[in-house]
Amino acid sequence: MTLDQSLIQKALERFIKFAESYMKGANSENREAYRLKKDHTVRVFEAAKTIVEQSKNIDIETGTIILLAAILHDVGRFEQWKLTKSYRDTAGSNHPEIGARMLENGGIEHFIPKTRKYDKIIIMTVRWHGALNLPENLNERELLVCQIVRDSDR
Repeated sequence: MTLDQSLIQKALERFIKFAESYMKGANSENREAYRLKKDHTVRVFEAAKTIVEQSKNIDIETGTIILLAAILHDVGRFEQWKLTKSYRDTAGSNHPEIGARMLENGGIEHFIPKTRKYDKIIIMTVRWHGALNLPENLNERELLVCQIVRDSDR
């Protein structure tokens, strides 16, 4: 399987720069919190990549979408920490929704500048990656992407 390695690598590099932009000028507690989320995202990406590479049933385009969504799944955690100084999901903010809104409001173009082809499914996956129960109206591809990103995040 040959995924769109260039698109994936550039999105990962942009995500790391994004995380590091939160670290600049932050105090040591905040810098450590942002580092933890950056490292967590890389681990989720690696877990999703392993699943995609070992699967015989995931086509190239779907595999690319999964990895892009894995990179962006916790983009809202950085704003959550900035607002609440907590990564707990009970901290009064909804990081999946924060992340989905950030991406909807043009943020996705920062991470994936050359194509708008995957925006809808990536944003939907970011929005639902933490849900125990996924919406019933997802098509087969949407369900697969959400499940793999959600499982990789656990």
